[in-house]
Amino acid sequence: MLKVFAADETDIDWMYRLFIQAANNRHFIMQNNKQGRERIKRNLVAIVLQQNMIDYNRRTQTMIFENDSGKVGYVIMSEIQAGKGGNEIHIFVVDKQMRGNGYGCRMLEEIVTRWHPYADLHARVFPASIRMASLLRNSQFLYEGKNSEGADKYRLPKLA
Repeated sequence: MLKVFAADETDIDWMYRLFIQAANNRHFIMQNNKQGRERIKRNLVAIVLQQNMIDYNRRTQTMIFENDSGKVGYVIMSEIQAGKGGNEIHIFVVDKQMRGNGYGCRMLEEIVTRWHPYADLHARVFPASIRMASLLRNSQFLYEGKNSEGADKYRLPKLA
């Protein structure tokens, strides 16, 4: 059983470490230099503490997933467009030490349960994120093509 709770300032360093690991494996695009890493850290602080993305001025909610032995991963949900609503799985990360145990599937199930009844869910997946793309397809997300950054776009239509 996974526990879910809102991220707070004590989670930021752990989230940053997981993000950098994933970015180094090309799961996210980032400028991999001092300025790029500082920008990511500032944005994570704003996302967690102010529930807002600096770069896009979009509202966010960050969920930490934990099992009995510790933190498993996190998800940052965001508006698709500032002030216009719509929900996007902006960042979805499972700690690499926890992968292969079904946690990603359970995390996505929780996201769908919480967010899907109210609106379409959207996600972007970069080519290196093969597992995430498969997870989305297996969860009935529809492929909608590529965006301008080369990421695959997926959408789970709102329940009728």
